[in-house]
Amino acid sequence: MTPSTDFFQRGPIRRTTAAVLLTILAGAALASCSVDSSAARANGAKSERFIQTAHDALPADIQQSGTIKAASSFDYPPFAHLNEASGDYVGVEKDILDSAQEYLGVKINYTNLGKFESLIPAAQSGQEQIVFDGMGIIADRLKAVSFVYYADADVAVLTRKGNPSGIDPAHLCGADLVDAPSGLSAMVYAKESEICVKKGEKPVHITLIPDPASAHAAVLSGQIAGAGTGSATGAYLAAANPKFEVTNPVPGWATANGFILQQSDSGAKLGKALSIAISAMTADGTMQKIFDKHGIKSKVPGKSMYVATPEELDALIASNPNLVRAAG
Repeated sequence: MTPSTDFFQRGPIRRTTAAVLLTILAGAALASCSVDSSAARANGAKSERFIQTAHDALPADIQQSGTIKAASSFDYPPFAHLNEASGDYVGVEKDILDSAQEYLGVKINYTNLGKFESLIPAAQSGQEQIVFDGMGIIADRLKAVSFVYYADADVAVLTRKGNPSGIDPAHLCGADLVDAPSGLSAMVYAKESEICVKKGEKPVHITLIPDPASAHAAVLSGQIAGAGTGSATGAYLAAANPKFEVTNPVPGWATANGFILQQSDSGAKLGKALSIAISAMTADGTMQKIFDKHGIKSKVPGKSMYVATPEELDALIASNPNLVRAAG
């Protein structure tokens, strides 16, 4: 079936691609290794990277407690997942927050909420002060929560090794793909399909399968040419399983990724403090080290930004020609 664009605009857009099951990755998760940083000490000792203005921007309760509550479902490599061998929380976003502790002068405590659907409600209610899981910044989500922008992400196609069907990410017309119903990649494919039809070409055929393991199995068996993925996740999967290959990004569909915060005065203060820290991490090269460690190919943005309204999202997009407004 070829889903309509409206379907995806109504649905809860999933991160920046379809969900990834860790069962495919059993025994192949990337080992945790340290970035050139260490967490702020619980005894309050300040790192040489400590930024007073970032600390002062934090909400008063966080300054007093010296801690921030953060959570993920830890099921989405390479952004936030579990190390299969040790059970430790690892990933791009975990490393970013671990490093940010030094700049903010606080300690971040992590909770595994188990499923993606729990994350936004946890931030919205204030149960957690930061939630993360490779989430895209889209206008629909800004009705409930706010974001701290830290990276650009894009959509690709996961194929069998050698790409035997010849999937061309720059020309998907007629391609036979599988995706999760709530994936951003599925929305992108649907948009591409509309463009194909307007050109008088065959639409992109998209089979919706909620279970990623089944979707990936269909690709490996040759039943379907490719599966929806983000470029970073596709690269991780291909590295973990050499039977897979990931295409280049689908051009024109890069979106902003961010950490999610409560849509409130407290969330705004925390967001502005975190954006100061991440901008400093960009300036001193810490962000690039984290991206390199996890094989993230997209360019590190020059500056982080707190985003709480559709207008601020528009301003972010206007300042970055690589980004598009994905939905909402």
